Amino acid sequence: MSADLFGSFAESTCAALVLSSDTLVGYNGFNNTTTDKLVACNQYLSVLFYPLVLIAVGIAVCLLVSTLSTHIMKV
Repeated sequence: MSADLFGSFAESTCAALVLSSDTLVGYNGFNNTTTDKLVACNQYLSVLFYPLVLIAVGIAVCLLVSTLSTHIMKV
């Protein structure tokens, strides 16, 4: 059962990364100045890293709740 859960988690992560990488492909809303290119690059990276940040926060919360439920609060 946990292998199926991991497979679903990995597939949804890959799908989120594909969707986020497709978001700004072909974006030509900037001029040829260096600052506009840097802003566009930062936007692209922030969109790309958003699913990874959500997953990292979820893992941290899972570890915290697991620690609370096993070591601090006795069932």
